[in-house]
Amino acid sequence: MVNFCAMMVCSNRSDRDKKSFFRLPTIITSQGEQTKQLSEKRQQAWLTAISQKDLTEKSYPHTRVCQDHFISGHASKLYDTNNPDWAPSLLLGYGTSSPTTPASQKTWGGRVSDKHLTENCGFLNNLLPGDVVFANHGFKIKSSVGLMCAEVNIPAFSKGRKQLSAVDVEKTRKIASVRIHVERVIGNVRQKYTTLQDTVLIDFVTTQEGETDSLMGKIGLICCALCNLGTSLISFD
Repeated sequence: MVNFCAMMVCSNRSDRDKKSFFRLPTIITSQGEQTKQLSEKRQQAWLTAISQKDLTEKSYPHTRVCQDHFISGHASKLYDTNNPDWAPSLLLGYGTSSPTTPASQKTWGGRVSDKHLTENCGFLNNLLPGDVVFANHGFKIKSSVGLMCAEVNIPAFSKGRKQLSAVDVEKTRKIASVRIHVERVIGNVRQKYTTLQDTVLIDFVTTQEGETDSLMGKIGLICCALCNLGTSLISFD
């Protein structure tokens, strides 16, 4: 039997591509209430990631997701809930044609902390269960992101150690291969619209009376929207 990947924009199939395919998790009813609830939650996380409106329960037993949508290339075990591969998280497809999602039209000064900005800009409201957030060192947002049933993934660093372990090196390499696309998209917005590169007047980031958003916030929103109308930077051929 030929397996097809259920993810949008993914054309991998088992008879042509040398890929591993993973079955949509089933709901386990024979191992107690805790296992049942956890398996239900995991199946829903996978369905959210797949995001196929025409997917019916009748087709669940035949639904597969290929290795390209997991950071490690493999789906994790049921009880390994802290593993980012508990559900598919890479190349989900529905963010491909419009990858730049402005979290908010609010603006802050340069001294605001990363934690405060993340928790107040509206970014967390865009997260879905099973999402993976890539962040740099110093972003203390693990608990905030965890409340949305998502995971924070920060590259390993060698502080206090002579060198990284082989596992950390491989994990960091895989993270970097995905993070580069995020950096390309952000860089694309800034390079196209020079107003986002320079220091702006305080009036641009101040919300005027009767307004809910600052002028700079509106400019940023429009810049992101225009980039989304262009050709995707990420090739899925």
